[in-house]
Amino acid sequence: MKALAEELGRIVQYGLAPTELDRLTKTLLRQYQQDAEKDETEVSEEKLSHLIDCAESGDAFMSAQQRFDLLQKISPSLLLEQVLTCTASLTSLPHAAPLDGV
Repeated sequence: MKALAEELGRIVQYGLAPTELDRLTKTLLRQYQQDAEKDETEVSEEKLSHLIDCAESGDAFMSAQQRFDLLQKISPSLLLEQVLTCTASLTSLPHAAPLDGV
C-alpha cells in the first residue's frame, strides 16, 4: 500500500508520460486477464471479503472477468489528462501536466 501511495504521489507531482500510460495499461490488462483466468478457483471466502470491501467503500462489485472486459473496452480511449486528473482526485493534490514524449 505504501508503494502505491508513493507511486500516486510521483504521478501527481511529476506527471505521466504517454509511454508510461501505455505500459501501465498493458500491465493492468495482463494482470486482469490472469485474475479472470483464476477467478473460477477463487475461494468463496475471498469473494465474500471482496464484496464486503466494495460495499463498505461504495465501489461497484465486479468479477475479475468484468474488470478485464471493462479495461479492454476503455483502454483505447484513455486520455493521459484524464488519468492525471483522476489520480490527483484520489490524492487530493493538484496534478502536474503530462510529460512530453518520454
